[in-house]
Amino acid sequence: MEKFACLLLAGQFLFTPFVRAAKLGPESRPAGAGQEAKLRPAQRGLMDLLRAGQLILRKEWLKGRWRYYTTADGLSSNVVLSMALEGDRVWFGTYAGGASCLAKTSGEWSVTTTKDGKAQARKTRSSLHWENVLEDNHVTAMAVDLDHTVWFGTTFYGYGDVFGVSHFSRTPAPHWTLYGQAQGLTGNDITSIACEPEYVWVGTTQGLGRFRRRDATWSFFGSSKQIPGKYVNAVLVHGQEVWLGTSSGITVFDKQKATWSSFTTKDGLPEDSIQALADDGANIWAGGTYGSLAVFSTKEGLWKTVNSGDGLQDKWIKGLAADGKFLWVARDGGVSCLNVALGQWLSLTVDDGLIDGRVNALAVDGSSVWFGTGAGISLLYLNPERKP
Repeated sequence: MEKFACLLLAGQFLFTPFVRAAKLGPESRPAGAGQEAKLRPAQRGLMDLLRAGQLILRKEWLKGRWRYYTTADGLSSNVVLSMALEGDRVWFGTYAGGASCLAKTSGEWSVTTTKDGKAQARKTRSSLHWENVLEDNHVTAMAVDLDHTVWFGTTFYGYGDVFGVSHFSRTPAPHWTLYGQAQGLTGNDITSIACEPEYVWVGTTQGLGRFRRRDATWSFFGSSKQIPGKYVNAVLVHGQEVWLGTSSGITVFDKQKATWSSFTTKDGLPEDSIQALADDGANIWAGGTYGSLAVFSTKEGLWKTVNSGDGLQDKWIKGLAADGKFLWVARDGGVSCLNVALGQWLSLTVDDGLIDGRVNALAVDGSSVWFGTGAGISLLYLNPERKP
C-alpha cells in the first residue's frame, strides 16, 4: 500500500521524521502537465482531510509533487518578485522582465514589458515613457481587482518622472492606465497593492496611496502622525480596517472612523520591521525582516509570537499566505508551513523540491501552492488525486 500524507491516530497525527531528497537537476524536473489519477480505497478521503485542514504534509510524500517553470518554459525572467491569481491565469512580476502570465489550462505564456509599447520622450524630464503598456520592467507588486483587471506596482531604479502604478484592462480593448506623482501618488517604488470595492490601496516607500474608484482620484497618507514607519512593506484590507506592515511596526487605519493606530514591540510584536501580512478570517499574521512571526487574534485583541522551531525560523520573511487551515511562509532560505489546527510545522528547502531557496512570493491556488523564487517558479500539488 502506498504511503500518503497523513496517519490519523486517535484524533492526532503522526509526524514522521523528515526524509531528505536529492537536489533536482534539469533532467529530474517533471515535464508533463498534471493528470488525474484514480484513488485506491485506502486513499479516499485524503482530499476531504486537506480541505478540512486535517492533512499533515510529509516531505517524502511531497517529493514527487512538484513542477517547475523558468525562462526555458516562457517565463520572462527567473527572478520572480510578485504574484497574483486571476481565474485560469497566474501573473508573475519579475525583476527586469516585466510581467509574465500563464494560462493554466492551455499552458500558454504571454509577456508584457516596456518593449511592447512605443517609447515617448518627455521634454520636461530625462526619462522615457511607453504608450499603452507596463511602465517599468521591475514589477514588485500585483493585485487582481474585483472586475478582473490587474494592478501592477513597479520600482524604478533611476531618475525622472515615472508612473509607479500600471492598471491593465482587457475590455473594451486591451489598454493600460498609468498613475504617478502627477495624479497624486507619492512615491515611485511600489511595495504592495490591495483591492476592495471602494478603494485600491497602494503601499510605497514613502507612505500609503488610496485610489477612489467613483471619481478616479488619489489621496496620499505619509505623515508620521498617520504612519510612524513611512516605508510601507505590506497592505492588507480586513473588513473596515486597512493594515499596514511598515518599517516601524504595524499601522491600522479605520475607514469608518478615519482614525489611525499602531502596534510595535511595546504592544507585543516580536520586532518592528514588518515585511508581510496575511488574514485567515479570525487572525492577522505578521512576518518580520529578522524572521519573527506573530499572530493577532481579532477576537481577543492580543498579539502572540509564534515559533516554528525549524531551521528557517530566523530567515527573512518575504511573504505570507493563509487560508484558515495552513499558513505558508516565504523566507529567504525556503518555505515554512504551519497546520494551524494541529500546530505542526513543515519546512521546505531546495533539498525538498524547491527550485531555489530565495522565495520572494507565494500564492495558494486551491489545492496547489505557487512559489516565486530567485531562479524560477516552483508549483506544489497538494491534491492527492492529481499527479504533476
